[in-house]
Amino acid sequence: MFWAVKGEGAFLNGKSIKTASYRKQINQMILITPVFQRLLLDTHPHKDSFYNLAHDVRAIRSVGSVALELCMVANGKADIFIGMKSSSWDHNAARIIVEESGGVICDLSGEELPVRKESSVIACSSRENLEFLIRNYL
Repeated sequence: MFWAVKGEGAFLNGKSIKTASYRKQINQMILITPVFQRLLLDTHPHKDSFYNLAHDVRAIRSVGSVALELCMVANGKADIFIGMKSSSWDHNAARIIVEESGGVICDLSGEELPVRKESSVIACSSRENLEFLIRNYL
């Protein structure tokens, strides 16, 4: 079970977890997304950039659950999460887990996620990695 307490850290089955912020090269990173179609096939302003990102990362994974995929970033099993459409109930609790494990999370414009409405979501293992993605892929 994943859980977190603001200011006290994030945990998996009672053990402290951290992101894999030591991975700095894009070709070492794992991208996780709930729906490949929305990210890579549907028409949206970032389609070409995300296609390039998908080509550049080490691997792409999909579990199909925004909350679990965000927890995979928090636990160091993935480095980047991108979701084009996420409901607040999908990401609100996992947002705290990502932040408390050392990761960062926002919408694709870099703004804080809205608490009560659907949004795009990007989470990274570190602020440095998020800034790299924004500079090179958004």
